[in-house]
Amino acid sequence: MSAPNSDQPTPQSTWDEERCKSALASLERLQTQLDTLRLVMPRIVEPLNSGSTDRAALFAAFAKGTIGSQRDIKEFRATWQSQEVQSVFEHARASLEKDDDLSAGAEVAQFGWVDAVEKERERSKRREKGGQPEEVKAKLDAEEIRRVLEEWKVGVEGKGFAISTKEEDREILVSFVAGGMRLKFRIVVEEEGKRIGVECLGKGSPFTSIGKCVTSRPRDDDLAYLLDMLAAYRTVKGNSCAKCGKMLDEATMMTTARRSRQTANADGSSGTIWEAFHEGCLE
Repeated sequence: MSAPNSDQPTPQSTWDEERCKSALASLERLQTQLDTLRLVMPRIVEPLNSGSTDRAALFAAFAKGTIGSQRDIKEFRATWQSQEVQSVFEHARASLEKDDDLSAGAEVAQFGWVDAVEKERERSKRREKGGQPEEVKAKLDAEEIRRVLEEWKVGVEGKGFAISTKEEDREILVSFVAGGMRLKFRIVVEEEGKRIGVECLGKGSPFTSIGKCVTSRPRDDDLAYLLDMLAAYRTVKGNSCAKCGKMLDEATMMTTARRSRQTANADGSSGTIWEAFHEGCLE
């Protein structure tokens, strides 16, 4: 990919926390677009393998896939050549020349930065408009983390979950077998207790999609909710999407998301049911 035009504005030189988070969000968007491009050829040739004898319908489906793929490639190129992404690459190269130890990068979450940046922008807009400040939640200290973990362990005991912790329980590793594959998750609670990061350890499909779906969860500061969501990948019966009713989406991807909903019981109490969704059906 070529560098951006020289007439574009020069990026700011200060790399503070806000700019680093913005850079990570830009890289996450770029990765999402790249993941989409992996489906370019399957999407183009899929109509040719349908077995249909309707030439007009085949041509229309082939053209739709081709045009859509061309649009995705164009969007990826524009993002790659953007001033923001190029400035991130330049900063990374300069940083690597100063210190080639990349071990600290393993502690940085791969996904969740787009949502984090958007939420911070919304908070800034509310402050500028003089809106009510958000309710300050209690910090998730070591004692509270242990309490949540112990309660969760009791609930999943004997169900095939392996749990280990490090860094005074602020790093939690959860693994189990679901649908014939082993899933491993790494949860990191920041020292301030204001952010709970999570990643699905594994490369390629479906691990990348699962990681995105878990990171984009509601109640992203609720550790108990996150643990229950991870457990739902093993305990939810059936793999059909609760929204579209299909097992596979248009990209032949399985249901990689889990979301909860409240239900009313006969005695008037409420309960929680976890359901499976395709990543695209969350939108």
